[in-house]
This record gives sequence, structure tokens and C-alpha cells, in this order.
Amino acid sequence: MAITSGRLVVVDTPALIISEPLEKGGYTIIVQNLSNAKSVYLNGENVTAQTGFELKKGAIVTVPVSPDEALYGVTDEGFSAEVCYLVTKR
Repeated sequence: MAITSGRLVVVDTPALIISEPLEKGGYTIIVQNLSNAKSVYLNGENVTAQTGFELKKGAIVTVPVSPDEALYGVTDEGFSAEVCYLVTKR
């Protein structure tokens, strides 16, 4: 896989940040919260606003992801936020 990027709207139910299959060796995912008002919470498929890593408005985070892992995002109940991501092979 070459470098991949995209945008998606995260809501109050867990959303898969990247949907391409992860191959042997893993990837690094850079996520930016484009919202100017709301946080996005990152973790595995059962992420909640209470259990996720808080990505505050405008913040950027780099996450190394193994082939058997996936990164999900969620917002507080009743809200949404747009994120952009960039994925590179490690």
C-alpha cells in the first residue's frame, strides 16, 4: 500500500478511521481533528468518549498500528467532528 489519506465525519458511534486491510509490518496513522469545537476519542472498536484517547480540536496524533489492530474514533453523544488521516507503511 502506498501512502493513503482521507477525511471522514466521526459521530457518537465508533467509526473505523482507516478501512484498508493492514498488511504485514503494520502502519503509522496520523490523525488530525479538524473540528474547531469538539474532541474526538480514539481507541479500538469499542471506544467511547469515556475510554478513548482524547484528540482535542485541531490536534494531531501519530499512532503506530499493527496488522491485527484497527483505529476507531467517536465523539460525545449528539455531536460530530471531521477528521483527516494519513497512513504510511512502517
